[in-house]
Amino acid sequence: MTALAGKDTELRDLTVALLAGSTHEIGASPLEDEAFRTRCTRYWTQQRVVPAIARRLAPDATLPDPWRVWAGEVLRENALCSLEHFDRLSAISGLLSETAGIESMPLKGVVLSLLLYGDPGFRQCGDIDLLVPETRFDDAVLLLQRNGYTQRNPAHFAPDGRLKPSYRPFRQDAGLVSAPGDHVVEVHLRLCKQPGLLPDRYDEIRRTAVPVVAGGTTFQTPGPEVLLAWLAEHAMFSRWSAMKWLYDLPFVIDLFDDTALESAYQQASRAGFVPLLDAALVLGNRVIGREPPAARGSATRCAWLVDQVWRRLADGSYAVENRRDPLQLVGFRMRLLSGFQARWGMAKVNAQSLLHH
Repeated sequence: MTALAGKDTELRDLTVALLAGSTHEIGASPLEDEAFRTRCTRYWTQQRVVPAIARRLAPDATLPDPWRVWAGEVLRENALCSLEHFDRLSAISGLLSETAGIESMPLKGVVLSLLLYGDPGFRQCGDIDLLVPETRFDDAVLLLQRNGYTQRNPAHFAPDGRLKPSYRPFRQDAGLVSAPGDHVVEVHLRLCKQPGLLPDRYDEIRRTAVPVVAGGTTFQTPGPEVLLAWLAEHAMFSRWSAMKWLYDLPFVIDLFDDTALESAYQQASRAGFVPLLDAALVLGNRVIGREPPAARGSATRCAWLVDQVWRRLADGSYAVENRRDPLQLVGFRMRLLSGFQARWGMAKVNAQSLLHH
């Protein structure tokens, strides 16, 4: 790799090279620069790939000492954070189940890290995400509020603590903050805002869920065909951390083989998001240095979407989507979908989002 001057595209390309394991191609000179090191770590934090990068750098004895020291500190801190994340997840799941008989399913976080990589500290975890049956959603939110949690978006909820009917079609979760303010729990009633994109019913997702054993407790997490589509949706719609979700995608296929991929494409065909899945899989393989798969839908549309996200991954900001330009944002989102039903559903979500933001 040529010497890096700190340009945004080079920062993105450096990150991809590291995620792909190409540390031998990276010259040491730019990594010795403290300002560049600061820019790198800020970008990796934004894209939520800090632990994955640290695992690549820690064993490389040819790198400057500051980088190897940084990598070791990151891995220790993330391991401790993951243990805390797991303890809180276990406590909240137990509270819902034992107090109110509410079944819940952990999403992402340490459970996904264990499933894909066999290590709860491999991924960078933030909020605690739990999917509950839609009929028990309000009960779960109220129970957490009675146990010291406060709403992040109280305007979306009625005085009795229940989600207002006008918001229910357009919200997929409720965010609650712990009393000390040290963590956030997101209770999900569905996996995403877009109607029909993914299975909505808890029992439908539960039927294809896979078990993950952690600390003597068996959790259920969405199965591979749902997981692939959901990670792809996260990567292409998310305002930040797109690279984290893209990085996960090929590992889901590695773990569950092509059967999961075929099931995901069947779901994408029914729901009208083949372009989204095409582009996400191409980008996911690019991020880890693999040959990208051929698009199942329009190759031209896939190439356009890939180019849009790839360029925005290099802007060093939190935005994969350009939220400063609503028309551009809506245009990008609509290109992710095909078919009248999918696009009409997305149009309603866009209108609601623009109205309340």
